[in-house]
Amino acid sequence: MTQRTHSLAKRIQRIRRDQVERTRHRRYRAARLLGDPQDGTRGGAQRHAGGVVLWLTCAALSACGIIDPNLDAPNSRSLDPIPAEYHAWYDEVQACVQQYRPFHHISWYVSDELFLDGVEMGGVWRGPATITMSSDYVLRERAVKSEMIHFAMGAGDAIHGTGVFERCTPGWSE
Repeated sequence: MTQRTHSLAKRIQRIRRDQVERTRHRRYRAARLLGDPQDGTRGGAQRHAGGVVLWLTCAALSACGIIDPNLDAPNSRSLDPIPAEYHAWYDEVQACVQQYRPFHHISWYVSDELFLDGVEMGGVWRGPATITMSSDYVLRERAVKSEMIHFAMGAGDAIHGTGVFERCTPGWSE
């Protein structure tokens, strides 16, 4: 065996040994994190996974507007049928804000009482596409259009004070 061949063989052995060592280390870390199924021990990931999954689920639902701890809408139900005026009103809103989001993406709800942070509301937009209207405001153009503006722009309270409501819903006062 030549010097060069011997050197190459030693390098290959060293690479294989390092690979074996890295594999052992990865298995050790995985066993420590996940636990050992043979002896029934539970690792850190398993101990905390339930809490993390629950937290992430609640955070996601809250972010999507499915769960809003500040919204109180007892007896809310699907608004069906959707009033015919809504389509024309939404076309006007889209033309005014110059943004397009499909009307059919909106999930409409109605509630006999609608409170947000303890304040009675005419309507509430919850992103990305849920609008709940108080039953007293279902056919009030300005109230409905204001929630449509939130949906069309995909923005919450940050758009208040920008003039968009005054421009797109005549007679609006913030």
